[in-house]
Amino acid sequence: MLLEYYLCQREPRRAISSGDPKVSVSDKLPEKRVRIATPAYDGKVHAGYAQSMLLAGYVLAKCGMELSATIACNNAFIDSARSLLVQAFLASNCTHLVFVDADLEFPDCAIAALVNAELPLCAGMYCSRHKQDKYTMRMPDHKVVERDGWIQAERIPAGFMCIERSVLEVMSERAENFRINDTNVPLVFKIKRENGRMIGEDFSFCDDYMELYREGVFKEPIWVWPDIDFEHDGIKCNFHEWLNG
Repeated sequence: MLLEYYLCQREPRRAISSGDPKVSVSDKLPEKRVRIATPAYDGKVHAGYAQSMLLAGYVLAKCGMELSATIACNNAFIDSARSLLVQAFLASNCTHLVFVDADLEFPDCAIAALVNAELPLCAGMYCSRHKQDKYTMRMPDHKVVERDGWIQAERIPAGFMCIERSVLEVMSERAENFRINDTNVPLVFKIKRENGRMIGEDFSFCDDYMELYREGVFKEPIWVWPDIDFEHDGIKCNFHEWLNG
């Protein structure tokens, strides 16, 4: 079941000046319509997530953006839940899809920062649940590659991931379809096996994206902004501070 709702739908206004170096806004932003997508198999979200979403809606409205949201409930299969959220996004007129997990608390400017980065695929990095010193991410050749404060990645979790519409249009066309409720759904996110191990739907999605990047279909690799304060299921974390700790 997909629950869709609009958090803000306003005409563009003069942008705020937040003083946050991670957020770059101007008086004349391109028209951006942001869809938040959240898998919540039991239909519940954390209080910190709800508060963060309200504040993010205020900031995005101030930046002249439209924000809507979809929550995928009653689906224990995370790969199909994310793929259904992608299908719902492509059926809308939204320009950016931002996956936000239901157990994440984040700063009010973080979503605007990712959208304004003008990158095909970018993300914030948070620690594993209940493990403040563990970050599940793969970098090129296991080395830190930095550009203007961003860190290049090959595999990242999808819990705070921003994807431009053009990326999902291409990947949906190439994805295998599966049937649900008599409807064909492109399995953009899928679980796979690799060398006898199960690879999660988010890493598998990143693998497909990076393959297309190497073929020249996409012009940028995956980028992570490390300096975002998250709280993941009650555990506070900051990837930038962890890297420099």
